[in-house]
Amino acid sequence: MNVGVAHSEVNPNTRVMNSRGIWLAYLLLTTALHVVLLSIPFLSVPVVWTLTNVIHNLVMYLFLHTVKGTPFETPDQGKARLLTHWEQMDYGIQFTASRKFLTISPIVLYILASFYTKYDTTHFLVNTGSLLSVLLPKLPQFHGVRLFGARGKPSDCDEPIVMRESPPTCSAHANRLLAQCSRILRNPVLVTRDTGDRREVAHQVQIRRYVFLLHAYGGVGAMEK
Repeated sequence: MNVGVAHSEVNPNTRVMNSRGIWLAYLLLTTALHVVLLSIPFLSVPVVWTLTNVIHNLVMYLFLHTVKGTPFETPDQGKARLLTHWEQMDYGIQFTASRKFLTISPIVLYILASFYTKYDTTHFLVNTGSLLSVLLPKLPQFHGVRLFGARGKPSDCDEPIVMRESPPTCSAHANRLLAQCSRILRNPVLVTRDTGDRREVAHQVQIRRYVFLLHAYGGVGAMEK
């Protein structure tokens, strides 16, 4: 038995973008795409930059804002299958480091593409439309919003599926999680006295994590009481 190697996340999608080396791998893949396109003889530099920007944003839109659910089974009673990867990240908390990085990176790529295409009208319109397609879904105002049924119905994210066929089997574990969550909520010093954004977000993530675990182990009923 391997000790100390398993994670305690109900849904690993919530923390995957905080994994070690994931940001570097993302930058290397984008750079590799650009180099491959540059190696094609009949493509000019402006066309290559526009293609890099469009392909990058297309892949980001598909993986972050279109595909819902997880590639593995999670004990969250089907809640994750109704959310996109972007909505699952950091338990839905806005303006975390990963969200800021994934928001800034397409903007930087857009600025570079506009510069190397010398602000040509055609390239500028294509790059701007491509940027807006991945920038608007990242805004907090669009969290859980489904436009024109492109990513599912608006009600999909409002009510997660809750299985009620059998009573909870891990009530003791749920009660321990409920006690830990209550201790954090009753201690405002942890969240309010520290003005640092990182610590405040960390405690918000911790509270969201306990709520997810309570959903998984059937402790929601106890919390509501």
